Amino acid sequence: LMSALLMQPLALFSTFFSVYQPGGALTGLDYTMALQKVVVQLDLVEAVAYGALFQLVYLIAPGLHPVRAARRTPPYDRTLNRRLLFILIPVFILMIVALIYAVSATAMDIATGQAVDALLRDASNGAEGVWQFISTGQSLIRQFAGEPELWSGDEAACQARLRRSLQMMPYFSRLTAYSPAAAATLCTYPAAEGHAVKPTAEELELLQVVEETGGLQTTAVHRGPDGQVILSFLSPLEEAGDNERHGVLVGRVEIDLNPLLEQVLTSLQWTMHRGEGFVVNTTGRIVVHPEPARLLEQWEIDRSALPLETLSDNRGWVRESRDSRTNARQLVCYVAVEGYPWAVAVSYTHLTLPTI
Repeated sequence: LMSALLMQPLALFSTFFSVYQPGGALTGLDYTMALQKVVVQLDLVEAVAYGALFQLVYLIAPGLHPVRAARRTPPYDRTLNRRLLFILIPVFILMIVALIYAVSATAMDIATGQAVDALLRDASNGAEGVWQFISTGQSLIRQFAGEPELWSGDEAACQARLRRSLQMMPYFSRLTAYSPAAAATLCTYPAAEGHAVKPTAEELELLQVVEETGGLQTTAVHRGPDGQVILSFLSPLEEAGDNERHGVLVGRVEIDLNPLLEQVLTSLQWTMHRGEGFVVNTTGRIVVHPEPARLLEQWEIDRSALPLETLSDNRGWVRESRDSRTNARQLVCYVAVEGYPWAVAVSYTHLTLPTI
C-alpha cells in the first residue's frame, strides 16, 4: 500500500510530461490530475487486494513469511537531532505545500470571478446587439413593404424601388416581392431567375400566415437556394392604414455577411484575451459564428453542474464545463435574447491563469 502511494508522484510527473505541449501547461496538468484521480483509486484497490492475498498465504503457510532481524539502529532513531529532523522536515514540507495550495486556490478564485463577470457582461451586451439586429430587420421589412410601386404591376418600377430600399442600409442581401399565395414573383433585387428567387421551404411555411394575419414573421436560420446560411424576414405588401394586402415581401439576410451581426460577433470575441462567442437557437443549433463552417452545427453543454453565477432575471448563467474537442476545462456563459428564441454563448478556456 505504501509503495503504491509513494509511486503516485512519479506517475504524476510521467503522465504530465507525456501530454505536455508548449503553452498548455495548465491544460496538461488538469488532464493529468483528472487521470490520476482515477488511476490512484485502482492502484490502491490493487495494493489492498495483493496485500490481503499475501496475508492469507502467510496464515496458511507461516513458514513462507520473511523474517526480519534488526542488526542496527534505524537512522532516524540514532540521535535526538535526527529524531527532531525526521519529525520537523515532513511537517515543514506539508506546511509549505498547504500555503502554496491556499495562495493558488485564492488566486484562481479571484481570477475565476473576474472571468465570470467579464463573460456575463460581454454576453449580455451581445444579447442586446442581437435583439437590435432582429428589431432592425423587422422595422426595415415593414417599411419597405409599404411602397405602392411593389404591387403597381410595373416590374421595372418595382425592381427600382427594391434597389433603392436595399441600398438605403446594408442589411438584406436580397429583397423579393411575391403575389398572393406566391403565385408569381412581382420583382426581385439583385436581379436573378430560377431557383434563386423561388421561396425556400421555410419561407413557404410562413407566406400564407403573413397573408392571413398581416403580421411580421421570421424564419428559422436555414440554407438558401445556393447553400448559403440565411435568415428571412416576411411582411405583407400593404400601405400603412390599409387592410388590403397585395402579396408578401421577403428579405433575406446572409448570416456571415450582415454588418450588424459582424459587430455583435466582434464584441463577443477575446473576452479576457481568450473568449469565443457565438449565437445559438433554443434547440442548441449554432446560428451565428465567426467560423462560417460551423453554422447550423449542434452545440451541447452539460447543464448538470450548478451555475457559478446567474443573472438576476434568470436569463443567463455561467457554468464550468469541458471542451468536447480538447477536454480542456472552460467557463461557459449563456444569456438568452429577450423576446426572441436565440441566445448568446461565450466560452472561456483555462489555458493559463489570467493576470490579476
